[in-house]
Amino acid sequence: MDRRLRSDAGEAVLEFALLAPILLLILASILETGRVFDAWVVVHNAAREGARAGVVAAPAVDVAATAQQAAERYLAVGLGARGDVAATLVEPPVVTAEAVAVTARADVAPYTPLGRAVVSDTVPVRASATMRRQ
Repeated sequence: MDRRLRSDAGEAVLEFALLAPILLLILASILETGRVFDAWVVVHNAAREGARAGVVAAPAVDVAATAQQAAERYLAVGLGARGDVAATLVEPPVVTAEAVAVTARADVAPYTPLGRAVVSDTVPVRASATMRRQ
């Protein structure tokens, strides 16, 4: 009976040793995907907030500058403390008589060696938002 228990224990260790790298691979991919998704949410919200600020500010002030500043502030608060974001950019807003359109972008650098092997140096995240003037 003791011999059989010892062989089962060795088998369990071997199975774990074979499965551990696969589990770590899955965990690393979940981590990278979550970080990029978080940046995606922040960039989309920044574009939306910039467009909203431009629509609300019109016609009293410079709409394009107000929209761009609002989007840049949101990006700075949402992504500013993260060391993995290589660059953030808010393109000059497009202002027409009917709408304000803002485009924001961020480049997220992978943390894990697996992420750097799968993608290039950074993952570009881009979002646009357009709001109509009322």
